[in-house]
Amino acid sequence: MAAIKTIYIVDDDEDWRFLVKEAISEVGVPVDVIEADNGQELLKILQDEVSDAILVLDVNMPIMNGLETLEALRKSSHWSSLPIYLVSSSSSEDLALAAREKGATKFITKPTHFNKYVELVKQLYSYYQGDTPNKVH
Repeated sequence: MAAIKTIYIVDDDEDWRFLVKEAISEVGVPVDVIEADNGQELLKILQDEVSDAILVLDVNMPIMNGLETLEALRKSSHWSSLPIYLVSSSSSEDLALAAREKGATKFITKPTHFNKYVELVKQLYSYYQGDTPNKVH
């Protein structure tokens, strides 16, 4: 697997994006962070094939939600194998199942404490190092 270069954080909640960026800084992961407010904005940003990136998509966003964005990305050969993590404040099993059925690499319940954000970033980074990602709660 290619070395991690970019993490796309797609969420309409600016505070949540800030916490993920702070956790990336805390862990010291050498990556570029690209932010988008919704799936439609992400699709405009992703012009070409991306092979050295990971996407973290919120489920509940305006204009184009995470499930819709995931489905659109998986239909394209450019992004069919891109690691895509769907996140939500809900821990619904039905939502997790829908995410897996649409091709999410993993469904993650959003962290509630900063140390869990750090754990999340470490696990995302582990994925890029070729390790098996652990379950994140």
